[in-house]
Order: sequence, then structure tokens, then C-alpha cells
Amino acid sequence: MASSFGSRPHTALGASAAHRWMRCPGSIRFAAGIEAPASAYAEKGVAAHLLAEICLNGGVDALPLVGRELNDQIVDAEMADGVQLYMDAVRAEMRAGDLLLVEQHVSLDGLHPPAEMFGTADAVIYKPGLRQLVVFDLKYGAGVVVEAVGNPQARYYGLGACMALADRPVSEVEIVIVQPRAPHPAGPIRRETISAFELVEWSADLLEAAERTLAPNAALVPGAWCRFCSAAGICPALREQALATAQVEFAATPLPSPPTPASLPAEEIGRLAVVDGGSPAVFPVNYAMDGDAVVFRTAEGTKLQSGPRGRVVFEIDHFDRETRSGWSVVVGGRLEEVTPYDAETLERVSGLPLAPWARGDKPHWMRIVPDRISGRRIT
Repeated sequence: MASSFGSRPHTALGASAAHRWMRCPGSIRFAAGIEAPASAYAEKGVAAHLLAEICLNGGVDALPLVGRELNDQIVDAEMADGVQLYMDAVRAEMRAGDLLLVEQHVSLDGLHPPAEMFGTADAVIYKPGLRQLVVFDLKYGAGVVVEAVGNPQARYYGLGACMALADRPVSEVEIVIVQPRAPHPAGPIRRETISAFELVEWSADLLEAAERTLAPNAALVPGAWCRFCSAAGICPALREQALATAQVEFAATPLPSPPTPASLPAEEIGRLAVVDGGSPAVFPVNYAMDGDAVVFRTAEGTKLQSGPRGRVVFEIDHFDRETRSGWSVVVGGRLEEVTPYDAETLERVSGLPLAPWARGDKPHWMRIVPDRISGRRIT
């Protein structure tokens, strides 16, 4: 059966980014024309949604499709289990006479928004006997826990679904978030129920937020919503926040001469600061130099998921407690992963004398390409 998930239409004021642009109106202007970098995590998410759509529309379970290729990803047992949990939740809600809509396009045109506003809900069930809409949102990602209460994306879908079914009375809307791979005290299935009146009241907030994005001087407001913003790498507000929080200020004098990549002190360990969910996270890493670039190795996790989306700061320091002296060098720049697509660079960095102290496999090679270096000495 043909699937529509991979070809979903997109709009700047869409539902999937509402959590960001409602809080940071300036992000619409800064992100215009910038495509979000591709990642294995996003590709797996698309494949999981494709699997769910195929199974719900076809009336089949996910497990028999293990081994099938979707969106250049192979369906494995973990994906099949996660998608099955979602489908079981949807199917458990169905009663005789209910209407199930899968991959339902929803539009807010009827509210006369300031620009195009639409999205695609994963699944919507209309219960005529209860005058209820149940809106399901599958979240396959494991890195960021998604809450059901107050969720702007799901409310946006609920609002659009009410308008798509305008000829059917709706008294309440139930939001159901299914996130099989992210631990949560409430479990993988979380819900919020609001009245249709509450949803209409909330729509005023949504439209006001949309209007703010059109202002020429729309504010840039960094926060947890920056994590998946395609403009994170060029956002001045996010950069200022990260540098102000992550860089330690010493009551000290600058080094006698400005440091250069070639003059970086030969220490084994430095501290990497990345922006994770709008806040800085600092990690000690073993490093080596590849010309002007700082190189380190890492496993799956925050450094791999968050770093390449924006600027990072790397610090090397050394202190002598007896003499109460020391120095600190801070490198600011762009973090990139060295992949087999750049075979020459990968071969070169693989030969560096770099052996992480931390246990476990560190298969990913990362480079910090510096554009700013500063240093201080305490004497």
C-alpha cells in the first residue's frame, strides 16, 4: 500500500514546529531557506511512521514486516515493537461506529491565520456517541521526552481535526502521546483531555504567536526548543547564551600572545561544551590535533546528537595548586562528524594518537573547526 508520510507537505508555521516558533518568533525568519541537517535518528523516525501508516491502513501487525526496507532503513525488532505499541493504543480506542483517520491533513484556514498553517496528524479517531476526538501522535525518538499536557503540536492537530470534521459535533479532545523508546514515570503512553471550548480559547494564543513571527524584529528566544531548529548554528541569541554560560571567566590577564591552533598546549583532556535542549552541557574528552582542528571520539549520545547542530566551545586548562597559577585556552567553532563520505579526512584522523580513557566503543570521529581562540593566564 502506498504511504504518504515521506511526502508530507511542510509550512514554516506548521504543527511540528509550534513548540519552537510559539516561544521564539524570530526563529521563523532565521530558519527560512535552511534545511535541517539529515540524521540517522530522523530517518529512523520517518521509517517508523511509514511502518505505522502501512500497518494501520492495511490492518496488519508490525512484526511480520521486520526486515523490510522503508525510507532506506531496515525495520528491526525494536522498531516493530515500538510501532506495535502505538497501533495497539489506536486500535484499543476503536469502537463500532467510530471513524479512524490515518495521516490526516489538517488546516487552520478557517481561522484566517496570518500565513499558511497546516499539518498532518498521525491518527485521529472520532467517536460520535461521545462527541469526542482522540488525537494520536507517535514519537519514535528517544532523546527528548515529549509531554502530553499542554503539547502545542498535538493541540494544533486537534484544532485542525475539529475543523476538518466541522459537520460533526465535538465536545472534548483527548491527546495521546505514544513514545515507546523514552523512559517516563507515566509510561510510554500519556494523555491529556481538554474541552472543545478550552481548545478554541487556546487557538487565540496560537494565532497571536503566529502573528509575532511576521514582525521584522521578531525576538530570538533561546531555550529547550532550539534543539531541532535548523537555524541553531547561526542564531546569535543562542550563541551568546551558550558562550555566556559555558565560558568560565577568570580574574586573570590575557596570554602574552594570542594562541593559535598550532600553539594549543599538549594536554590529553579538554572540556567540550555543547547546547543540549537550550542549555549548555559540558563533557571531558580526550583529544588530539588535526592541523587546526580539535579531534575527539564519541559514542551515541548528546555530543553526537546536539553538537553538530550548532556552535561549540572547547576548553583546555592546567593549574598548579601550590603556586596558585595556571592557564586556560578556549576554542570556539563548528563541530562536525567525520564520516566515510570524507574518506581522506577519516583516514587521516583515524591515525591520530587518540585513545579515550572512558570505557566503551567510541566509533564516531568528531572535529572542531575553530574560528575563535582566546586564552588567559593566572599568575
